[in-house]
Amino acid sequence: MQRRRTFYLFLAALIAFSTLACGDDPPTTQLPHLTTTGVNPVWSAGYSGAGVVVGIVDDSMYMDHSYYSTRVVGDACRFFEYDIYTDSLSTTIGSNPRALDDTHGTSVAGCVAAYGTTNVDYGFLSTPLIAPAYGASLVGLGTDLMSPSIAAALRYGNDTIDIKNNSYGMGTGFGTVLGSLGNFFDGLDGMNAALAIREATESNVILVYSAGNSRDGRDNGGNILPNAKDANKKGFQAHPDTIVVGALGGWSYDDTYDTYSSFSCYGSNVFISALGTRIPTSAVALSTKGDTLEASSVYTTVFGGTSAAAPVASGIMALAVEAIKDNPNVSEMTPRLMKHLLVQTSDKIDPGATDEYTAWTTNAAGNAFSPTYGFGRINAEKLVSAAVTTLDVSPQSRLTVEWELTTTGGSVDFTRLDDDVYAYAQADLMPETTSGTDSSLVRVSNFDAVSMAPIVVSGPVLCSTMQYLFDPDAASLTPPVGSTILAAEATPVAQIEFRATFTEDSFADLEIQPLEEMALTIGIDAPYLGDLRIEVVSPSNTESILCFEDNEANDTALEDDELFWTFSSNAFWGESPVGEWEVRVMDMFGEADLGMFSLITSFYMGEVMSADNAVPEPGTYVLMIMGAGFLGVTCLWRRRSAA
Repeated sequence: MQRRRTFYLFLAALIAFSTLACGDDPPTTQLPHLTTTGVNPVWSAGYSGAGVVVGIVDDSMYMDHSYYSTRVVGDACRFFEYDIYTDSLSTTIGSNPRALDDTHGTSVAGCVAAYGTTNVDYGFLSTPLIAPAYGASLVGLGTDLMSPSIAAALRYGNDTIDIKNNSYGMGTGFGTVLGSLGNFFDGLDGMNAALAIREATESNVILVYSAGNSRDGRDNGGNILPNAKDANKKGFQAHPDTIVVGALGGWSYDDTYDTYSSFSCYGSNVFISALGTRIPTSAVALSTKGDTLEASSVYTTVFGGTSAAAPVASGIMALAVEAIKDNPNVSEMTPRLMKHLLVQTSDKIDPGATDEYTAWTTNAAGNAFSPTYGFGRINAEKLVSAAVTTLDVSPQSRLTVEWELTTTGGSVDFTRLDDDVYAYAQADLMPETTSGTDSSLVRVSNFDAVSMAPIVVSGPVLCSTMQYLFDPDAASLTPPVGSTILAAEATPVAQIEFRATFTEDSFADLEIQPLEEMALTIGIDAPYLGDLRIEVVSPSNTESILCFEDNEANDTALEDDELFWTFSSNAFWGESPVGEWEVRVMDMFGEADLGMFSLITSFYMGEVMSADNAVPEPGTYVLMIMGAGFLGVTCLWRRRSAA
């Protein structure tokens, strides 16, 4: 039976690729951001993104650009504006620029779908300006980049748009696009946008986001952007429904294309990478004529940043969306299926990376993940081959468990040993129980005492321990026997450890499947948000840093009594959620003034369907690619310095 199933899968792959509608003369390219991702064989197979609609959510998109105007769905283009004074939203037809510097979205659109000529000298080639999805249709979704406007753009046209590219984000971390510090998932500019992301995803719109250009924690002028290095501190990008893209390559073509760009943000939410430097594109030169803007025929062509990497990836994903139509097993490409295919087909690069921001970790499911590269550089040839042969993805299971911590009276004294050792406290929460309420230490108020609070657990989850450790002096550290040893720091460190064991009974009637994303929503009370470091360890002992500390943010005015934020991680993809999970929250630079008042854990679960639930065995998959090649495959993260 297995051999017969394998034969049918192999035959389906051959038929799909042999019956492609190859063009008379499919284009080829020498542009590195496309050759390194394998688009030439995909174009030769007849895929160009034709029939796929990509929305450009940005500052604007010039609709009459000669590089793509014949493929713009003009009557679908919109511009969204929010009036903060009247709390009202207006929508107008069209997406053309409204100001002289509204050229970013036009450049982004060119990275997805441009096809034209360029006079730019790249030093070693003369080539047409061509983007990966040169046959795709475009819808401009211009906005004033206010959160309500973006939310409206994310909700618009979801019955016809397949992919929405979003090359924008907040400058500082833990803020909204409006610039205020606060919870992205609360209020007008928070809940509105978060729900819009969820609605778009449920409509099977693939949401692609740039990771951000502030890896060094600074803007283009060298000014510090607090908490901006970590892409997981950016509200849109941290949402588990998005596909976050990091940038590869330097500003010179002498640089390697297999390492990250110096500006590209890192984070456990990064999903894939694509080249994001010196990308030929299609920005327009704007001028004023009376009260109107005019676009000249002079195009600026070099574009860069994660703003460019994201649309390059969006264009390659559009090829896979087109290819899925040749797969008899799948009705349409969904965001979850796209993610699974990207995990399977992206290329691991820079394998020798060693720092914690870049190094690869191979989890218990065999998936290699890096906070800088995600699952690796996108590969068009592998992605399209997988799209043609996949057997779809299983329905998603999702488990969310919330612990509500509220302050009550009373306190407990730490054992103060010496000034040069850890003071510590540990409390058992719910040993051998499955539900109910118990008391636990939940806040370090000073070196001598902590306040007490109950922890309310909904659902059959075993909570073993929560403990607090901190260093009152940070001199020579001699931890007590049995305590967790922290690395010696030059400044005091506080740590909260929370452990919860999820048994099979914890999932009630949900089907237990391998993990996709894992999300952690956490309420924190800390004097400086840049002090925070949050780590999660899975039952398989895979560790993911959901929040990296940012020492440069320590001296800024970004103080807040409370932070309520959702972080996401892709590092556990494919692992089992059953077993003991550990959350570590640390104050890396502060005075041990750290508290946790809320914790919500969300497991997103699902898998590519197998023959028994049939994905081919690895050897069969190789045969499919070989056969396909034989029969068809071979026939507003603006970097101003890159403009």
